[in-house]
Amino acid sequence: LLYGADDPTIAGMVLDSAFSNLFDLMMELVDVYRIRLPKFT
Repeated sequence: LLYGADDPTIAGMVLDSAFSNLFDLMMELVDVYRIRLPKFT
């Protein structure tokens, strides 16, 4: 994972973790970066 940041031949990575939750990650990013969400969310 760390090597991928330094290797310009890697165009992208698909990563998965059993210890993460996409909804929780999105909400954490909203809190950290103060992203405004539309009211319908």
